[in-house]
Amino acid sequence: QAEKDRTLMRLEELRFLATSTKDFDDVDAYWIKKQKRLIRNKIKNDMGAKDDEDEDEDE
Repeated sequence: QAEKDRTLMRLEELRFLATSTKDFDDVDAYWIKKQKRLIRNKIKNDMGAKDDEDEDEDE
């Protein structure tokens, strides 16, 4: 169940990354862009952690 929850959260984050800011005012667009940046950083960190796990398995 926990893995399913993580997968659903990732899908929600990816869908949010596809949100266009062109229909929002400047303030809302700013916060959407900021949230997108946080999500991208989280994804990069998650992928980096998986790379580290893969390296540990090879040893």
